[in-house]
Amino acid sequence: MRSRRFALMLLVAGCAKVVPPGGGPEDREPPFLLESSPGPGIVEELPTGLVLLFSERLGPGNPEPLLFPDPGHKTRFRGDRIEVTLDSPPDGPVLALLVPPGLADTRGNRSRCPLQLAWTTADTVSLASLSFSATTKGGGMTAPSSIVRLYMLPDTAEPVRTAFPDTAGFGVFPWLEPGGYRVSAFEDRDGSLVWESQTEPGTEVEITLEAGARESLDLVFTVVDTVGPVLLEAGAPDGYHVLLQWNEELPRTPPPADCFSLRAPDGSGPEILGTSMAPGRSTNMLLLHTRLLPDTSLTVYAAGVKDVSGNPSSPDSLTFWACDSLPEEAFDVVSAFPGDGQSDVNPAGPFMLTLNAWVSLDSLADRYSVTRVSDGVAVEGTLERIDALSFAFTPVLHLQGHVQHRIDLAPGLTCLWGDSLKARTWVFAAAWSTLPGSVSGTVSGAGGPVTLVLAPAGGTGEKITAETSPGTYTMEGVPGGRYTLSAFRDRIGNGLWDPGEPYGAWPGILEVRPGLETGGADIAVLP
Repeated sequence: MRSRRFALMLLVAGCAKVVPPGGGPEDREPPFLLESSPGPGIVEELPTGLVLLFSERLGPGNPEPLLFPDPGHKTRFRGDRIEVTLDSPPDGPVLALLVPPGLADTRGNRSRCPLQLAWTTADTVSLASLSFSATTKGGGMTAPSSIVRLYMLPDTAEPVRTAFPDTAGFGVFPWLEPGGYRVSAFEDRDGSLVWESQTEPGTEVEITLEAGARESLDLVFTVVDTVGPVLLEAGAPDGYHVLLQWNEELPRTPPPADCFSLRAPDGSGPEILGTSMAPGRSTNMLLLHTRLLPDTSLTVYAAGVKDVSGNPSSPDSLTFWACDSLPEEAFDVVSAFPGDGQSDVNPAGPFMLTLNAWVSLDSLADRYSVTRVSDGVAVEGTLERIDALSFAFTPVLHLQGHVQHRIDLAPGLTCLWGDSLKARTWVFAAAWSTLPGSVSGTVSGAGGPVTLVLAPAGGTGEKITAETSPGTYTMEGVPGGRYTLSAFRDRIGNGLWDPGEPYGAWPGILEVRPGLETGGADIAVLP
């Protein structure tokens, strides 16, 4: 009996949107698929003719659809549709069609996502699927030219499937016949569909797929690369930022500001305050955060900027025309961790704050604080800059578990162009720390050795026992938490308190903080 689990296999990588009716805003959306004939899924016979209907008329210069297997075919672009005619019926139980990214309408709006359709005559439980995630070494996203090709072992002369990672680096090969495969993934910079391993980042792995398997791969692109990045473009989006574009991906940790300088024709130049990666998927765009730029020609000088392989750039420069306009985006908090109301937060930190404009570390430190809500005690810690926009606060001591804390950002934090933030507050609760604490005090009135018992308040967790003599004591390795403390003379020697044995207890609840000693836990053992 055929499985209908994948009865409709339409893999459009997150790009389909409904276009508003005529007369509305300017059309900036690429065409998207409305339907195909025949529809993808389980069929009695694999089709020899396909029609793809799109949301609008297609423009010139569109990518050629790919078929797997391909017995030879003809493609016609007619208005709002693509017609594909196969020269003969395809071999095998599956026919897959792939439209590469770049499909355009008559206004030149091009899709950034691939379109994949599949048909099969097989029982789908006998087929496998392979999904993948593609990144470059060092954490960078893959380039738009990236491609993943699948070859069936042992014959690897021709690929049995091809896929393009979507804008997030993900993709899938549906309905694969069981067997061994070689996966070749790379940035196809020259458009040859062949991996040039000396110049193109990529990777090759082998995998065996069983019937019904749903496997996934993490593909990390690397390259034998000894050349540093090259500066391609420079420009000023406003009077406080310079946007730089490089010819390859950079690490997600931006280079330091001292890799760059700015000079006007008279030799002067605004100070570069810091760097951050530009918003977006690619890491080949870098923002320089500066003092107010003059409305004149500027030259940016760069050296020692490393790519994801660690190769530093040679000294380079580009000249552009700066501007002194204000940024369009209002000064604001982009993200904060922990978020308001979050629980089970790592008690060791760090706690993160990201803004959308540069501010001095001292100015932020004067307004950023972490406080224990129950008693208003301030949490000591260190605030440091991560990049031009991001900061991290690390507590000196782990926070108490299940205790509410509050992060305050006092009003008056001001960016370079004068925008100020109103007061902000985030409340969160920390998880219990794995860092142990200790309990100390004195035992009196026992007249001999005693057994100390720390029991978690509320009855959950394990008891901690220790043997000690009258006088001072310390119990080490106590997990952070709330405890009751008792002591008794174990005359019988069974490890338990029995009626008639001398006994004493510390009144109240002991709060044991991670990494700290809880002192003053004095107990008098009475007959």
